[in-house]
Amino acid sequence: MVRIYSGLLRGFVIACVVFGSMGVGPGLRADDKGARNELKQNRDFLSFVIPKEWKDESDKNGKYEYLFVTTAWDTRARFIIEVRRLNVPGQDAREWAERERAAFTMHGDLTPGEVEETTIGNTRWYVLETTGSVNAKAQAEPVMITARQFFSKAPGSDTIVEIYVTANQGTFKGAFINELTAFLSSLKCETN
Repeated sequence: MVRIYSGLLRGFVIACVVFGSMGVGPGLRADDKGARNELKQNRDFLSFVIPKEWKDESDKNGKYEYLFVTTAWDTRARFIIEVRRLNVPGQDAREWAERERAAFTMHGDLTPGEVEETTIGNTRWYVLETTGSVNAKAQAEPVMITARQFFSKAPGSDTIVEIYVTANQGTFKGAFINELTAFLSSLKCETN
C-alpha cells in the first residue's frame, strides 16, 4: 500500500517539476518509515558515462543517488532520470519489477504494462513502463506522463539498480532513446 501512494505522489511531484518554473526540487519520492527501512542504500561501486546534455541535479535530491534532467533536441520533450541502488536481500530484479507493477496495478490513475526483459550492453534489464495523468496545480489540464523503470542486479550481491525515467506528455521517443541506451550500456555495478 505504501508503494501505491508513493507512486502517485512521485507522479504528481514529477509533473510539477516538469511544468513548474522552480526546477527540480527535493522530495521527488516519499516513502514511510517501513519502506525506507526496506529500501536500504547499498554502497557497491557504481560508475557510468553521463551524456553531456544531461544536467546533474543530484545535490538537490536525497532519495536517489543521482538525478539528471535533459530536454531532447528533436522532440523538445523533458526527461527526468533518477538512479539509485537498493539492498533487497532475497529478491532478484524481476521480482522487484513485478512488485512495482503490482503496486501500480492497484491504483486507478496509473496504468502499468507488462514487465519486459531486455539486454543492453552486457547487462540484463527488466523494464516496466507506466502511463497516466496527474493534476498539477500550475496546469488547467491533467498532465500525461510516461515513466520507464529499468531494474538490474549486480551479480553476486543483493544490490538492485533502478533507473527511473519520466517523460512529460506521454512522449518517449526520438534522440533521447539513443542517449538513454548508451547510458544504460555504460553503467557498471560491482560488488566489493
